[in-house]
Amino acid sequence: MTQYTQLSNKNPSGTILGQSSADKVGFFGKTAITLHSLPASLAATASSALQIAATNKIRNLLKDLGLGVV
Repeated sequence: MTQYTQLSNKNPSGTILGQSSADKVGFFGKTAITLHSLPASLAATASSALQIAATNKIRNLLKDLGLGVV
């Protein structure tokens, strides 16, 4: 039987991964990275180019964390 390590201690407040923005986190064997800033909220009137740039930044961040499609 496979053994797993649980991150949760069943605290009703939840579980936090990383105590500060300086803590590094990685998933699926990817190199851990610190918190990155994401684009500010985009208004519905934002240009297509701005929306594409914001989407690509989010996609690249997820990929760097090991959570995006490779």
